[in-house]
Amino acid sequence: SYIGAVMVTYFIAGLGLIVFFTAIPQSIAEYISIIVGAIIVFAGLLEFKDFYWYGQGFSLAIDPKMAKKIHEYAKNMSIPGMIFLGAFVSAVELPCTGAPYLAIILFLKQNFDFTALMLMVVYNFVFVLPLIIILFLALIGMKITDIKMWKERNRPYMRLLAGLLLIGLGWMLIFIANGTINFW
Repeated sequence: SYIGAVMVTYFIAGLGLIVFFTAIPQSIAEYISIIVGAIIVFAGLLEFKDFYWYGQGFSLAIDPKMAKKIHEYAKNMSIPGMIFLGAFVSAVELPCTGAPYLAIILFLKQNFDFTALMLMVVYNFVFVLPLIIILFLALIGMKITDIKMWKERNRPYMRLLAGLLLIGLGWMLIFIANGTINFW
């Protein structure tokens, strides 16, 4: 229920952003895309920074105090509570995790049709896939402490990969906005 709420919340937010960006005149949208692309590149540089200096300075990670509170709330929660928590966490995380989603949305809104809608569904599924994998691993008996230790060991590499992905997406969005790249 938590994972489903996360996916649905991100999907609805994505649809809302597409409607918002579609309503903006194309001449203004190009400048917004360039600015958003630059912000996404900056977010990628922050993730890249975390590869070397995790926990130092500003980061895109959720505040550890907030993460601890969320964990405490989730211990003895009902299914409706988990759905609410998934939606709430998604809303809180969106500014931190939404950079690649924003790039994808700005790309898809150029020619939004059924295929673009399905690509949004696929993106959101891929977004929650790590949560699904963790749930599956826990269901087959893997200890949560082992999963946490794996995450801690590999955190720098996940940050590096996310940083490189964001930098690439940001530059791609800038090049699409200024006409250097044209997929349509």
